[in-house]
Amino acid sequence: MPLGYNTVDKKLVINADEAKAVRLIFSRYLELRSLQRLIDDLNAKGVVTKRRTTKVAKYNGGIPFTHGSLANLLKNRTYAGETGHAGKWFPGEHKAIIDLATFNKVQDLLRANSVRRQHRRTKSGALLAGKIFDDKGNAMSPSYTVKNGVRYRFYVSSAVLRGRKSVAGFRHTSTRRGD
Repeated sequence: MPLGYNTVDKKLVINADEAKAVRLIFSRYLELRSLQRLIDDLNAKGVVTKRRTTKVAKYNGGIPFTHGSLANLLKNRTYAGETGHAGKWFPGEHKAIIDLATFNKVQDLLRANSVRRQHRRTKSGALLAGKIFDDKGNAMSPSYTVKNGVRYRFYVSSAVLRGRKSVAGFRHTSTRRGD
């Protein structure tokens, strides 16, 4: 269920409070012109993902947005009142939260800001990937930087990569299990 909608009799119905958050996200992205700046802005305002009531408390949502979740929200044509099937989009039975002109402006900006990357299918050389964790139990992910043509490798807490610096711990150097 996308943020901004609830289901009533198997149909999407606008949730007024969540719809305000969706409109804010679209308008602030057009103003800030950057996903990272938007994430920082939403975190400062306390805007989080859709909260769900489930039997498993671990999956309740209501967490800060990450690059992936925010990009998916901004690309979701449901907000423009459309529904998809087999790669094609059609007018939906639900009401749009975002007008089509605003949605298209956001899509143009997302395309303009996209970074074209070459994917190489080689080993990363990160020998400790999956074996080291910070002191709060978050996996450390391999990363690197290049300076003067030299690649410097290091590990970063996965919590930091997901934009959740507040739950990241200090680097844990032991590779023993249970530490």
